[in-house]
Amino acid sequence: MRDLSKVLESHPVKASAACRIDCGGTLDIKAFYYPLRHLSPCTLNIALNLKTQVRLLPYESGLVKVSSQGFDSEVHAADSAPFDSPLGLMFAVTTYFGVEGIHVDIVSESPPKSALGGSSSALVALIGALSMCLDGQINQEKTVITAHAIEESVAGIPCGLQDQLAAAYGGV
Repeated sequence: MRDLSKVLESHPVKASAACRIDCGGTLDIKAFYYPLRHLSPCTLNIALNLKTQVRLLPYESGLVKVSSQGFDSEVHAADSAPFDSPLGLMFAVTTYFGVEGIHVDIVSESPPKSALGGSSSALVALIGALSMCLDGQINQEKTVITAHAIEESVAGIPCGLQDQLAAAYGGV
């Protein structure tokens, strides 16, 4: 594990990503798309001016704290954080990057549980923030692929890719 507490004391990190509105259903989920491929299904998301911001702040070594409006804050040992809690997706990201000594503070302009892609935009923003702290920035394509893979793994079901694409690239 890499302890980021000292780095973040002098340089807290911020990143943000766009929330989105889904205009085409869930046809970007492989389980739906592939059987319907002969019909050329289409789905799209529109990125909104509503942003989800992630701030990385210093915290106690060995621990990771995640705070997000609408949820109780959680603190767990970095090497045993649960992925099945309400904030488990964020702990999955910190585990993937192998970091500790951080407080992940999430503030979204979209209401909690509004289906505007707040969790996906938080995921993309967190990956961006962590990449800034570590070995340089991960490009947008790798951010999208990593965010999608982590979300699908934690959810345990197929997930679409459009949420992460809208969060990383904006636009339609």
